[in-house]
Amino acid sequence: MLLLLGAISGWSQSRVKDVASVQGARDNQLVGYGLVVGVNGEGDSDSTLIHQTVANLVKKFGITVAANSLKSKNAATVMVIAKIPPFARNGDKVDVTVSSIADAKSIQGGTLLQTPLVAPDGTVYAVAQGPVFVGGVYAGVGGPGGATLTKNIPTSGGIPGGALVEKEIPTNLFANGVLEVVLREHDFTSAVRMANAINEQIGPMAQAISGSTIQIFVPKEAQIESRRMEFVARVENVTFRPDSPARIVINERTGTIVATSRIKIDRVAVAHGNLTVSIVRTQNVSQPNPFTGNVTGDLVAGSGGSGGSGGTAAAGVPGAADTPLMVGGNAVYENGQGEQIQVPAGTTPPAGYTVKMVPGTSQKGVAADGAAGGRGGNVNVESGVRTVVTDQTTTKVEEEKKNLVVFDDLPTVEDVATALNSLGVTPRDMMSIFQTMKQAGALQAELVMQ
Repeated sequence: MLLLLGAISGWSQSRVKDVASVQGARDNQLVGYGLVVGVNGEGDSDSTLIHQTVANLVKKFGITVAANSLKSKNAATVMVIAKIPPFARNGDKVDVTVSSIADAKSIQGGTLLQTPLVAPDGTVYAVAQGPVFVGGVYAGVGGPGGATLTKNIPTSGGIPGGALVEKEIPTNLFANGVLEVVLREHDFTSAVRMANAINEQIGPMAQAISGSTIQIFVPKEAQIESRRMEFVARVENVTFRPDSPARIVINERTGTIVATSRIKIDRVAVAHGNLTVSIVRTQNVSQPNPFTGNVTGDLVAGSGGSGGSGGTAAAGVPGAADTPLMVGGNAVYENGQGEQIQVPAGTTPPAGYTVKMVPGTSQKGVAADGAAGGRGGNVNVESGVRTVVTDQTTTKVEEEKKNLVVFDDLPTVEDVATALNSLGVTPRDMMSIFQTMKQAGALQAELVMQ
């Protein structure tokens, strides 16, 4: 049991070099503007930038040419970036990244011409040159009817060891006999623990001056040029246990939850159920069976009027409709099968269609002296059989039945995970539970939402 605990304690130790860096021993960024040539017609199109760059280049070799007279489809303007590591010496090689800045389709197969790389202070610390290696491919003719193929990014590439260091960047690790170590994550407890570990494992020489910086007063024998790197290596390999805050990080976009071992949940009761509301809206079509009079209505002539009372009554003549049925400025026509169409007024209908009439309301009364009755009006007859489209909405609400579960104090992340898993919830449900616990004051941890 004691051996196991000792092993576990050892696993929790970290080296200084894993969580901190020595002040002054850092990378420095370099950038340059250059020209890649030999890109087989896939370079920048006609533009002032590429023409002026090529003109300035050939001028260095004693050739003077007007920029607007150049054709430079085999060249592309690029930006070149690199990182020069600490303690890089004159002649060391560093990798560079080359990226097009204009409209070149590809820099595959191109060669970067000599490009100075400068630091923010404007000083040239390295020079890059060489063939560019591109992980992408561009091929095709383009234009109307043409086809192209692009794989990965053909406008960006790299040159391994493509830059030579021309000037060393000065580095002073032992300013006034003091070596400073800086934590990558600001934490006062971790800074104090690191200082104590250095004092215990090397000697009483370190002190924490902030939550991220530890000052180490280097012994005189270690300040000798030949002993400095040995002393830095000893400091980097000091082991200690960094502290971590109680924190839960939630990434809602991916559904990821990460919690540190320091989180704690006070005694709390939790019930979580899913409420699902589904609304489905559909359209139903009611279609009558064939030959059931699928029309919107019909117009028939009315019967004749009654005979007069003063003599022999004559039968009324059938009603004669004379007013066409109009719908929105269109006249209604009908064929022998009862199919109706609408035709703009004044337009000749198709063959076989006759005009449809409106019902008359001017039927004459009973005629006098035995005269024939007046003509009858038209009557609108509705068949009541038609195609109808109706909207139908269905709403369904489902709520899971969940009990109220009481959690005792949960002092470790393992206890929290076990308790939440016992609820059978998903990671997205856990996000809601953690937020609600935080609002209730039961979650003793920082909640970070991404």
